Amino acid sequence: MAFTISRRTVLAQLAAIPVTASFARTLHAAAGDTTAQKRLICIMQNNGTKRCNFWPVGTGPEYPLPAVGPSMPQILNSLFTSDGKTDNGLRKYTTLLKGLTLTGSDGTNANQHDIGFAKMFTGAPLVSYNGAPWGGAISLDQIICKDWGNIPSLTTAVYSSSVESHPKAGFDHRKSFSYIGPHALNYPHIDPFTAFTTAFPNGVSSGTGGAASNAAAVAAAKQRAALRQSVLDNSAADLKALQSRLGADDAHKLDYHLTSITQVEAQLQTILSATGAPMGACTAPTGTAPWYMAGYSENMPPNFEVTTEQYNDMMIQFMASLVAAGVKCGGWRVASLQLGYGGGKWYFGPQANGMPWLNPTSTLDPMAGNISTNHHDNIAHHDGVDDMSSGQIAHYVTWINEYYARTVQKIALEILNTPEGSGSMLDNTLIIWANELGRGDHNMTDLPIVHIGLVGNGQKAGGRVINYADAGIHGGQSPANYHGYHALTALGHKVTEPQWSPAAPYSGY
Repeated sequence: MAFTISRRTVLAQLAAIPVTASFARTLHAAAGDTTAQKRLICIMQNNGTKRCNFWPVGTGPEYPLPAVGPSMPQILNSLFTSDGKTDNGLRKYTTLLKGLTLTGSDGTNANQHDIGFAKMFTGAPLVSYNGAPWGGAISLDQIICKDWGNIPSLTTAVYSSSVESHPKAGFDHRKSFSYIGPHALNYPHIDPFTAFTTAFPNGVSSGTGGAASNAAAVAAAKQRAALRQSVLDNSAADLKALQSRLGADDAHKLDYHLTSITQVEAQLQTILSATGAPMGACTAPTGTAPWYMAGYSENMPPNFEVTTEQYNDMMIQFMASLVAAGVKCGGWRVASLQLGYGGGKWYFGPQANGMPWLNPTSTLDPMAGNISTNHHDNIAHHDGVDDMSSGQIAHYVTWINEYYARTVQKIALEILNTPEGSGSMLDNTLIIWANELGRGDHNMTDLPIVHIGLVGNGQKAGGRVINYADAGIHGGQSPANYHGYHALTALGHKVTEPQWSPAAPYSGY
């Protein structure tokens, strides 16, 4: 397995700290523990939804979800059924949180993409760092990691865009919704191979896991970690020697870089000492070349991770399967899947190279004859109504969000269909599906927020909508921080953080 990283490469990358993107977090084994422990899975998407095809009709502070089929909004029907009419069991575990919004640039140069992507899971005012708007606090997924013994999280994403790879220059703050602290991102794995070796550092004992499941691949992954550790040790020593010669402002920035290096070094040490957990008959997802590569340069991610969308659907489905497998049988208690980056730009349909990765039906193809169209610029931004009067744009936004709903369904059904104790693993797992915008034209009201799981074990009930706009608390839309308060409380966290301490949380959650 090729390994060609250099000290120059690490030092050059420190300016924006993307080096953590390819560094593996590792397995937190639950070997031999038969006690049902709570878990958290976060799924984040971008560019809003088609609200008339997402929100069920109803009034009052709480009302029931309709039955699956024609009465269920089209996007949610893709979550709760595979054939359009048969309930798959997720509906009764699900609570939608309506009437929530995120506002405020907080003195930064943020737009709504920045606000939604950074605040949805941090809840805190934005902070300006190196001229860009960043999240101002640790995110709720990482709060839970700290609560549960400073465990690592399995953090994954699919970035690759033929329009704009790895957010454009100056937008590194949009690479992750997860934060380890103010202006300090928890970078996701974007390469399927390193994500696999992180989720299962010792492979799996049965079932196929691609090239990563054999002992040689695991040993190679640990060798890479050891070499990276050596590179970082040398880099940190050089930077510490430089620190004494810098002014106060530059020294502060360098201290932040050194802190990031220390965090990565700690992650690498865990990989090097990982022994893994017995996997029993666990089946991990497989991958096929060329997008699932065992050998590539560590200096730059392969093109399939960055600049082409040809393999996006395969990568999304692989990452979704990996998150589910990691939680089911890899011992991971906190995991996440990020679908694109903040304000991300995907073609989805036909591209200039003639290689679509996801096509709508031939009779409803809003991209036909327009290969230059991308979801963000030419579709989402032009969706300014909450009905279907925008024609093909409305159908396109609906279709994209149905695809996201089916991806969420894939993860959720794996957890639901895994027995645990006298019930299902979903009885002990909270899945959060959220979106940076309410609607693609940057409207931030009625942000689509879905909580699945923990019914009777943190959530009082499922199969319903909690509508904060009708609860009379704020006379209209309420801060989206309520969703974080409910999630943290359901997971057993005693909320003391001001950003997660709403004035009047809904008592019926």
